[in-house]
Formats: sequence, C-alpha cells, structure tokens
Amino acid sequence: RHTRSLCDWSSDVCSSDLAVRNSAVALASVNSPVVGSGVWLGFLLSEAAQGSGGSDYNQDGDTVDSIVTRINTDTASRTILDVAAQELAFARQTLFMLVSEAADARDWNGDMDVSDRVLLYVSPSESTPTFLDTVSSATSMAAIGGTVVYAAEAAPTGAMETNLRFTEVASNGAVPSPPQPILT
Repeated sequence: RHTRSLCDWSSDVCSSDLAVRNSAVALASVNSPVVGSGVWLGFLLSEAAQGSGGSDYNQDGDTVDSIVTRINTDTASRTILDVAAQELAFARQTLFMLVSEAADARDWNGDMDVSDRVLLYVSPSESTPTFLDTVSSATSMAAIGGTVVYAAEAAPTGAMETNLRFTEVASNGAVPSPPQPILT
C-alpha cells in the first residue's frame, strides 16, 4: 500500500491525497523484506500462494521459492523478476538481490555448478536481473545511498585487501560499477 497524508494534529484536521494500492500477489512470509527507493518497492512473493497449487515463476520445478517482485508505486505496474532471492536492497533505484543458485536452480556466475550465492542487480528500465559477483556463503549486504557493500567469496589476494567489496550506482537507475575491494 502507498499512503500519503498531511495532518494538523493540534486540531485533528487532516487533508490527504490518499492512494491505496494492493498487489495481486502474496508476500513470501511475514518476515519478508520490503525495500524501497523513490517510487520503487521490492519484495519477495510466495510461489506457493499464487493460484491453485502455486506457480513456478523461476522454472525450477517447485513452488516453494520466494520470488523477487518490483512495483512502481506511481504507475502501479508490477514486474515479477522470476528469481528466488534471500535478501533485497535498493541503491539509487537499482535493485540488488542475494540469491542462492541452488534455490533458484540457475548457474548465475557461469562456473558450471549451482552451489554458489550470488549478487544480482536490475535497473528500473530492465526486467532481467544481471550477475554482479559471487558472495560468501554467510554474507549479507548493506546499501547506503548509491553504495552496496558485501563480502565476496574470493579470498583477498593483495596486501591490505579484504574480501569486503563495494559497488556504486552513480545516479538513479544506473548500472552499478564493477565491484571494488575494500582495503584495510
């Protein structure tokens, strides 16, 4: 739902340009992340709760996944991205997703197996996620402004290097920069 209102609490008078919108899809769980940036909302829908017997959006042969969904709150347009994700974050309206290849049944990083966790992104003008990096098995991510920080799977190779990496989104909806290591 998208709601805006302006109230003068001292006089109990409210004026609003209230716009209530409902999504026709169900959240994956009560604890599912709901993230936003500008007019964009991102959340995980439940494949099992979509229609009679569920819907297999990511084509992995089951209906048990939490699938990334993005909504433009101005136009009420919804895009189901057909990716089973665990975490979501926006950086300047570009949506980032942490994905288990095993749960998604896709080899996103092209290493000929589906045993990795990967970081994907999709800009507002796209509907197909793009691979960015392979992440450590226990990593989470943080997005602050246009920067996303996470722990990469690759071990440090140089002096003062860590496995922490960051990527930058320079402007709203831009493609992120190549991942850069964070030095100590």
